[in-house]
Parts: sequence; structure tokens; C-alpha cells
Amino acid sequence: MGTYSPARQTAPSAQSSLAGSTKVIPSPLSFTVVIDALAEAISGDPSIKGFALPGSQPLSVKAVLYADDTALPFNSGDDLTKIAGWLRVYAVGQPSPHPG
Repeated sequence: MGTYSPARQTAPSAQSSLAGSTKVIPSPLSFTVVIDALAEAISGDPSIKGFALPGSQPLSVKAVLYADDTALPFNSGDDLTKIAGWLRVYAVGQPSPHPG
């Protein structure tokens, strides 16, 4: 079993488990760029209401990020559906659920 090498960007153990394919391990910088873009997309989506902070109307929280932790607070099933749409966009590279 090999060790992780940032220059190689592959996991040696993944080679045997995926029948000849190689799994790419994203770098911390890649994670940061993508998670920041995801948070910006969710925060900028006016159809997502987020979680309203008591006493601070009309301020609401849609995404909270710290290091590699992400919290996506919501108050409705509709928000959850929209957030799931954005997660699909960034997880598998599907087209935006809200074009334009």
C-alpha cells in the first residue's frame, strides 16, 4: 500500500477497488475553491430563504463555513430541495438548477 503524494493526486488503494480505474484525491485548495463557490451560489440564490436570525430582520443565514466544516441551515422543505439542487451541481457537475 502506497502513501498519498500531492504530486501524484491518486490513492493507491483505490486502484485495486475500482477495477483498473484511479480515484483522484482533490487537494485542499481545490476543496476550498469549490466549497466557497458553492456557498456563494447558495447565499446568492434569492429563492433560498435560509434561517432567519431572531431580532435581525431581514438578515438570514444560508451557509456557515469554518475550515472543512459546512452547515446549511434551513427552515423549510423547499429550501432543502433547492440546496440539494446546488449540492448536485457541485458534486457531479450538472447544469445549474436556476439558469440565468
